Amino acid sequence: TVWRSSRLEKTEHHPRLHQRRNPDEHHKCISAANGLFAGLTFNSRSSTCVKMGILKLIAVTVACFWCGGVLLWRSFVQSLPRRDQLERIDAIVSETSFGTYANARFPVLRLNGRTETFEYLRWFPNPERISNEIKAGDQVTILSDTDRNVWIWEILKNGKALVAYEDVHAAVRQNNRFDPYFGLVLLGVGALCSYQSIRLRTKT
Repeated sequence: TVWRSSRLEKTEHHPRLHQRRNPDEHHKCISAANGLFAGLTFNSRSSTCVKMGILKLIAVTVACFWCGGVLLWRSFVQSLPRRDQLERIDAIVSETSFGTYANARFPVLRLNGRTETFEYLRWFPNPERISNEIKAGDQVTILSDTDRNVWIWEILKNGKALVAYEDVHAAVRQNNRFDPYFGLVLLGVGALCSYQSIRLRTKT
């Protein structure tokens, strides 16, 4: 009995021992601490993040304007070469090999007396015919844009046409048909990125 009475006396003198902490106050304290920490972090890092964002937008802007301009220039200014604009080369094949682009192999020829490597791209008509029928030592006649891409636009072996200029020209025109649209899209993306970078600079 004495022990219980003394226990009661102690609890009477310390009533807070029996009070539960209000959960709302607990959450308020945590929210306040989180807000303070977030504010300090933002103040220390926001300037760096904004600068990095501006630099990335500028890089994307330059890339989009450059690529879009090249596509539009190639579509409207640099037209596909005519037959009479191509160089006619009569020579003996010194070496045959394969080039690789985007995991696709395509025939490559070296000719005696020439330093260039003449390419017949994978998406040109019948590339397998070139690689199967042309060997080192064969006499060939090719038409090539030696001042631009050094592609094989036409090839004859012993006077017999393996691939005609008209077929290669049609394949290239078909492949480039979407270039103007891609160019316009890239210019639009570049303009949008440029606008966003200007807005960020004015805000900072």
